[in-house]
Amino acid sequence: MSTRPGVGARPSRRTTGLPAVLVPLATVAVLFLVVPVIGLLVRTPWRTLGDVLSRDASIEVAMSASANAIAWFSMIGLPNCSRVFA
Repeated sequence: MSTRPGVGARPSRRTTGLPAVLVPLATVAVLFLVVPVIGLLVRTPWRTLGDVLSRDASIEVAMSASANAIAWFSMIGLPNCSRVFA
């Protein structure tokens, strides 16, 4: 081992995080996700939510949305998960 400072030492690496160009883009992306969720939470009728969800129409809407999602994924193509589980 050498007693001289700096001999054999690894150079220090600086981690700077995200590049400055990506910070505004990432902020806009997060806002696109967060603002609609906040809007839904604000406009939800919390006092009458139980009555609204217990109606037969809500079940019909949920089943319709589920069937539409299955149809779209079948037409577009299902995600390929074979590499993940292989």
